[in-house]
Amino acid sequence: MMEFSGGISLIAIILPIGLLVLGFALIKIGFWPRRKGKMPHCPECGYALVGNQSGTCPECGRPWTEATTVRGERHRSNGIGFAGVAVALLGLSIGGGVWLTDINWYHYLPVSLIVGDAGSSDPTVARQAWNELARRRAIAPLPDSVETKLTEIALKEQASASPGPMLDAMLEFVGQRFLDKKLTEQQADRFFLDSVNLSVHTRSMVSAGDVVPVQVRTRGRGPSAGWSYRLTLKKLKIGERTIQMGSSMGGSGIGGAGSFTTYENGQPAGQYPVEAQALVEIFHAPNTGTAAPLWSRELTLKTTLKVVSQSPDDMVSLADRPQLAEQIRRSIKIERFTRQPDGSYEMSIHIEKPPIDAAFSVFARAAGKEFRLGDIAVDTKTTMTSFLHPSNIGEIPPGKVVVILRSDAGIARKTIELVEIWKGEIVLDDVELTEQKK
Repeated sequence: MMEFSGGISLIAIILPIGLLVLGFALIKIGFWPRRKGKMPHCPECGYALVGNQSGTCPECGRPWTEATTVRGERHRSNGIGFAGVAVALLGLSIGGGVWLTDINWYHYLPVSLIVGDAGSSDPTVARQAWNELARRRAIAPLPDSVETKLTEIALKEQASASPGPMLDAMLEFVGQRFLDKKLTEQQADRFFLDSVNLSVHTRSMVSAGDVVPVQVRTRGRGPSAGWSYRLTLKKLKIGERTIQMGSSMGGSGIGGAGSFTTYENGQPAGQYPVEAQALVEIFHAPNTGTAAPLWSRELTLKTTLKVVSQSPDDMVSLADRPQLAEQIRRSIKIERFTRQPDGSYEMSIHIEKPPIDAAFSVFARAAGKEFRLGDIAVDTKTTMTSFLHPSNIGEIPPGKVVVILRSDAGIARKTIELVEIWKGEIVLDDVELTEQKK
């Protein structure tokens, strides 16, 4: 069926119009029918002029002549007339209901009311408000007071524990406001700090003398298209000991999750403050290393390291649950195992949310020998692809090899979160080692 804007069908337009036409026709027939007969009547008030020779209507006093008199009488039918009224009202009610619902009254609301809806917890209301504001902005600039309120709403949503469906649109809006130099310095700081949301972490407890993992993590929300960032760990301080660093990471888009971990020498038992000095740089261009950042800040991130006088073996427990072996095996896929033209090796391992936290040393077995390829650690919430690049392991014969993932508590101790891992060994037969051609 043919439809018009707003989803109105053709019949929804024709039906009420037809009822209105019919209703008015019945009203005309019932209350103002055509005159019949030749009896003269005053053209002004309709008084019967039979026998009147004065030339003046005795009822209203209007002069009349044979040419101006109205001849014939109306025989009204109130039943038909009232039926016409009912039909016309029915047409008006149907048409009014359909046509009024087709009008987007939101287009006519004051902008102050729409701004209030933009921060609604109801996703339907918030989406409607942002779409309407975008429509109006495309026609003409919104007042600065309105844009300022929208900026605060967007910054609040960015920092919310459970942001709504309009977050991406809000982030792009604030990003453009920054490029247009419409943000205050305080607003820009809030925006970019929440875009990267940096923090530093270490294990809850580390055995005295054991390696100390320190992880700098970004878990932020920011605009993606056209933006990039670079994060540089400049200095790390554990207790009174300062370590000069130079590790960095970056990527396209700001927001999302990322991390890098460094490992430091063990400490005697005690509690130590940990400080990481990091430089955050934001670009509105690909991160080529040559562009100047549009925004940058040096941040000092803090946490606490607790070192205990316990055996390293006590820091990670092994869960002896052999019944999980098959589930773990199904969660692991060797995507690629290649020997590069320079003689080095690369293995790509994909793991998707195993049923239990796991940490493995990875080996390849061929020609009666085992070759250690690297290690991998994953928790139950994570889907990841890990790339292993073993060096100085000797030559592995090409063809079919066996890949072994062997539980290793030492690898778990180098992570931040893993305190219990699965105990056992996963064996993957018939993994193809291919030669990468030049």
